[in-house]
Amino acid sequence: MLALDQVAMIIDSTGTDEVQSMSGAAPGYRAVSPVIDTLGLSLPIGISYRIKDGSAWELGVGRITSGGYLERTTVTASSASGSRINIAGDPDPAIMYIVACALSAPSVTPHIESGSPALGAEVREGTKGGTALGAGALVYQEDGTAVGAITNVLAIGATAVGARSQGRVMESVCSGFPGSHGVQWAGAATTTNEDPSPARSARGIGFAPPPGVMLLDIQVVALRTSPTNAMYAASMKAGVMRLTAGAAPVIVDATTPEVIAASAGVTCSIGIGVNSDPIEVGRDLGLGGVVDVLVTGAAGETWQWAVVIRSAMHG
Repeated sequence: MLALDQVAMIIDSTGTDEVQSMSGAAPGYRAVSPVIDTLGLSLPIGISYRIKDGSAWELGVGRITSGGYLERTTVTASSASGSRINIAGDPDPAIMYIVACALSAPSVTPHIESGSPALGAEVREGTKGGTALGAGALVYQEDGTAVGAITNVLAIGATAVGARSQGRVMESVCSGFPGSHGVQWAGAATTTNEDPSPARSARGIGFAPPPGVMLLDIQVVALRTSPTNAMYAASMKAGVMRLTAGAAPVIVDATTPEVIAASAGVTCSIGIGVNSDPIEVGRDLGLGGVVDVLVTGAAGETWQWAVVIRSAMHG
């Protein structure tokens, strides 16, 4: 990997072609060739790049070749739904920033919000509390964390870890790659009677699966604080499917809850259901409802519940 700090070039061609010509350095930045010469290397070189053209943007992996050309080999994310953007260069020229192994991250890969660090990556404008680390990492939603090459955070409060991982489940930790994810989510609830109560995350929502199919492994543990101390722990599994973002999730099947540990005389129970009220899981991103883990105590008893969902997901 090359340490190409504060390197950005003006793109002087237009269109969606893979190969674009470049001229000199962008104002306040360095050109590629002198830096390569200083390192005793020669073109072509492989890079991770970011293109900014007005409100349009593109992240990708490609090459810089002799003669000042950029090859946009693989687009990892863009304002054109993941395709190469149409470079217009009007009224201001488009700029290509090299983002791989930046030594001075704020200058090479600027982020907008204070407190949102980005190293070799980008935290999108207006995204507060985001952290991106790794070539091509991109945080779209607030409180998101992307760690690893070409990672994307698409839901509020999600963490994506690992090369090509996507954070698609709100307030969860996601690993894997598009088409095969591992997800972990946590919620809590309090009950004071025998009415079922849904477990909720820190933002007050249930488990929000994206479109696709998921196998949920649900673990529940509870502490009774009144009238006396007691405990209850149980687990169950369920299959969940969501066909489109606007459709409510569907519970395909669920196992009978298995009690793992319980104090004498405890009569708690757990279940699973669907709340079809639409929710917003990110800017310009909504889903048609959530999956609820329903916990039930007993009349006259106060229980504090902790719920963890681990999931294998395809989608």
